[in-house]
Amino acid sequence: MKHLMILSLLLATACATSPAAAPHLLGSNADVIQMAGVWQAHVESDDKSIAGEIELRLAPNGELEIHGQHPLLWARINGNEIRASLEPYFDDTRRTNVYTTFEGSIQEDEMHGVVWERVNFQWVNAGSWSARRTKGSSWTHTRLPLSSR
Repeated sequence: MKHLMILSLLLATACATSPAAAPHLLGSNADVIQMAGVWQAHVESDDKSIAGEIELRLAPNGELEIHGQHPLLWARINGNEIRASLEPYFDDTRRTNVYTTFEGSIQEDEMHGVVWERVNFQWVNAGSWSARRTKGSSWTHTRLPLSSR
């Protein structure tokens, strides 16, 4: 009986905890669809924990997969303007939580913008970023679990 109660508790806990949902690009359907594809991004920053190469895979329904060091919290597109934010993280070097946002503009298959970080309650310019949609990429090349299936 004791083992049955423990098994029931474990199953209830497993069912109650669901995996984190994939982040979505927020915006009008037309704006989100125009962004679908695979994007290769580069971040220039003195903050080495965000600097470097990032791959983004975006489905036309807005599901977003990002391959970088920090998880994406949210992303929003409005016309040719895009903004995104990483989940806050603790920086051991600065001994504080860091909040990172990306702001930029889109022109066809290219994006460019600025990286901002809030450190010790102050926003500072932390660098720049650029991204390019890979040639021939479209939403059909992404390996995302589309919710419309």
